[in-house]
Amino acid sequence: ILKEHKMSFKVGDRISNADWEITLTKAKISHSVYPNDTSGYYYYYSASESSDMIVLQFKVKNKSDYTLLMSDFVGEMFSVQFLGKTVSKSADLYYDNNGGWLHPVYSSTGIGAYDTFYINVCLIVPDDVAGSEQAVSVTGTFCEQEKIIKIK
Repeated sequence: ILKEHKMSFKVGDRISNADWEITLTKAKISHSVYPNDTSGYYYYYSASESSDMIVLQFKVKNKSDYTLLMSDFVGEMFSVQFLGKTVSKSADLYYDNNGGWLHPVYSSTGIGAYDTFYINVCLIVPDDVAGSEQAVSVTGTFCEQEKIIKIK
């Protein structure tokens, strides 16, 4: 139980290392992901008709005095567990520069020294996950620390 508590990551929690400061700001199941500012014209992304996605939004700050790759703030692997089974392992990342636009994160997308952005990690899951009352767990690596995020 102590190990699971240490690995738990909830909305509002913040972790950091020498380069990054990361705060989990949202964790939900949705059909679409939207930018923070939807007051004017904006872009958003949606899952296919037969699926939904887990949307994890992080406020990410580059604490260093040089540009870092956005894709480096999280590990490469995610695992979504539902009813004892792995239902998803791949994620799409989108960053929000607070201008109403969501941009895909590519391996070469950088975040400037001391800049802060919001990054959305989107994991496609089957519709039965969204329609269930059962908890869903996402395991991932953030700031070189393995964490578990529970949704529902």
